[in-house]
Amino acid sequence: MIIEWRIIVIDNKLSPQQDFYKGFSYALQGFTDMLKPGVKRYVYLPLLINLIVFAVIFYFGAQYVLHKLDFQFLQTLPKWLQWLSWLVSVIKALLIVVTIILLLASCALFSTLCANLIGAPFNGLLSEAFSASQGKKLPSRTVVSVIGSTLLREGHKYLYIIPRAVGLGILAAVIFFIPGLNLILPILFYWFTSFMMSIEYLDYPADSEQIPFKELINTRKKRRWLHLGFGVAIAVLSSIPLVNLFVMPAAVVGATRLWNENC
Repeated sequence: MIIEWRIIVIDNKLSPQQDFYKGFSYALQGFTDMLKPGVKRYVYLPLLINLIVFAVIFYFGAQYVLHKLDFQFLQTLPKWLQWLSWLVSVIKALLIVVTIILLLASCALFSTLCANLIGAPFNGLLSEAFSASQGKKLPSRTVVSVIGSTLLREGHKYLYIIPRAVGLGILAAVIFFIPGLNLILPILFYWFTSFMMSIEYLDYPADSEQIPFKELINTRKKRRWLHLGFGVAIAVLSSIPLVNLFVMPAAVVGATRLWNENC
């Protein structure tokens, strides 16, 4: 008991930067932990859900974007500039490549958000399985009660997040028309996504211990930088095509370890 108390005291004295990197490392460690015996069988279904959602979103997104991708402004060169047609072809090819990369990144992130909603019941089971593999004793619940509780908590999360998302959207709409200041919009977007991701995944282990959602929010505020580091890692990894397919189960496991060891 004395040793545990000392570890907690030292841990609470971590600088914001150390706390941030620690949270970031939990997200990465989730990729290893999710393959442990007794845990990985709960990973297959979330992976399949992620794969299907990403494929559907990318297919329809690509169909729409590529049909709109004509770059007419590059095809109306005056006659005296026709000798630059080779350069126009190169620029057009580069624009298409950049657009497809941005499309992939957007689809990756959006599909992760959609898959979180669809896969929420299975994520709850995965979180409980990982906690059990660590020897943590949780309140006894049936599979049906875990799924029902997880879906109810999803409603709480969205009621908490949506008003803040609307507020951020209004702020972004104003900032968009301010030259110079609008450059911070991508940073705001990733900051909010990180905030949302940390709440999304930390709620699974909190729910396993039957901790009220409000208490989760208060607990998160005590170690803001720890949870921000975790959320940033998940937001960035979710934007990387193919990697995003494995993010959801890894994030659930990483968040569960973070919760069990720090909250």
